[in-house]
Amino acid sequence: WRAVFFVSGAIVAAFALPLWITLRDGGERKEEEVVEKKTTGEAVTTSSMSPFNVPGAVSVGIAYTLTKMTRYCLMMWLPYFLTQHVGMGPASSGIISTVFDVTGATGSILSGALVDKVLNGRMIFVTLPACILSAVSFILWGVLGAMEGDDTKSVALHVGMMGLVGFLIAGPDGILGGAASRNLVDYAGLTSDKALPASVSGMVNGCGSIGAILQGTVTAKLVDSFGWSGLFYALGISMTIASLSLLDAVRVENKAINERK
Repeated sequence: WRAVFFVSGAIVAAFALPLWITLRDGGERKEEEVVEKKTTGEAVTTSSMSPFNVPGAVSVGIAYTLTKMTRYCLMMWLPYFLTQHVGMGPASSGIISTVFDVTGATGSILSGALVDKVLNGRMIFVTLPACILSAVSFILWGVLGAMEGDDTKSVALHVGMMGLVGFLIAGPDGILGGAASRNLVDYAGLTSDKALPASVSGMVNGCGSIGAILQGTVTAKLVDSFGWSGLFYALGISMTIASLSLLDAVRVENKAINERK
């Protein structure tokens, strides 16, 4: 275990110098901007509108809370699941669990390509079918999750479901916590309020942080009470609620884009 910390520390330290150089240059430019604003008397603006009043923002916030909770649940607990339920060794479970992240990266890239090339910029819309399919996948995983042991068939099943869920859920996580907030402000015609996009983004990402915090306690209680299959059913219900919550934001997005045609 000591080697894990030593190697990880060395990798992080290797990025320290280029990061310091980059931040130092950026900091100098920021100081120049502050001096210029003080000289010209330009005031720092704050939003006069609550982020909760932006159409679709609450919808995205709820969906992001549940999506973040679900994704972090898997990120934190998959190695333990593979060790305790499937029967893998600690080293193997740690390596195999990265399938979730690898397929997630692929899903994120594909989501972005669909938004740009096929869906005419409807980034919130692309998260809806992904969330629905994630819910179906979790329920299916729960049905099949009674299989135990480290035989090839059981391992292939769980790794396959892990990869599928990772592929589906990463896109919504990235989109809802990223550019969706800015787009909602744009759809509402409130771009003149320069501080509002940051305000909405902060609200949505704050909701996501709540989900990430809750996953620890929620996961432990569900596994203790209902087993791993029960956890997967619960995550399926969570993603179903996230899908229903997204309907309002998708409606706002579709209306705004159709009006611009």
